[in-house]
Amino acid sequence: MKLGRIAIIIAMLGGVVACDDANGGSGNLEFTVYGEDFIEQEIPAASSPGEEGFVDGWSVQFSRFLICLGNITVADQGGDVGAELEQFMVFDMHRPGPHSVIGFGDVGAQRWDRVSFTIAPANANTEVANATEADLELMRNNAYSVYAEGTA
Repeated sequence: MKLGRIAIIIAMLGGVVACDDANGGSGNLEFTVYGEDFIEQEIPAASSPGEEGFVDGWSVQFSRFLICLGNITVADQGGDVGAELEQFMVFDMHRPGPHSVIGFGDVGAQRWDRVSFTIAPANANTEVANATEADLELMRNNAYSVYAEGTA
């Protein structure tokens, strides 16, 4: 199995819509997250060589897959920031998505080619997103950035 297929898929979906770059227009930008099928459903056992899944016959089903995500920045090549969210939030990627992280309105119509985010340890300022308050406390109390729980 390719390790990259197990990873969380962070979907930075959206774009500056209904914009006219030449006329200095603006639009909306939305960021969402989701766990791919391997996180939301299961990592299966591969039934043949080359098939995605564990080749040793194991499978894994997650009951929780928590991440602490924040520090989203949208900037241009020169480093000028068009939108920013410093807040960190806890998401349960096991819950079917996509899940909205944030929407930015009135973002200038131009090329935004430096989009970044951070997954970091939760702290007292971290907020709950689609996870539970108990999940948030678990992440805060242990300073976790990622927490996975499931059955193999």
